[in-house]
Amino acid sequence: MKLIALGIALVTTVGCSGSVRTAETDQGTLDGRKVQPEKKNKEDKDFVGLTVAEARQLAKVRGLYLRIAVIEGVDQMLTADWEPKRVNLVVLKGRVTHTSRG
Repeated sequence: MKLIALGIALVTTVGCSGSVRTAETDQGTLDGRKVQPEKKNKEDKDFVGLTVAEARQLAKVRGLYLRIAVIEGVDQMLTADWEPKRVNLVVLKGRVTHTSRG
């Protein structure tokens, strides 16, 4: 079983050219493609501790979009597009516990 898992891991990490693919996200690239780094906004911490309804009101006042990314530990289906004015929320027990942009 371990040999099969190792084989799968090698197949997924080796590109078509046979070279090992690396991620350099700190430099803004992933496999040679430009990626958007996650931006931290100090004001986003204001959402933490709010209910979803309160978070929606705050987002509306600030001209932001909200998206609930995780509810009670269950990841929600999300699109992969980058929207700098969108705040992703992690909600636990009806309250926002974490935020991220995009």
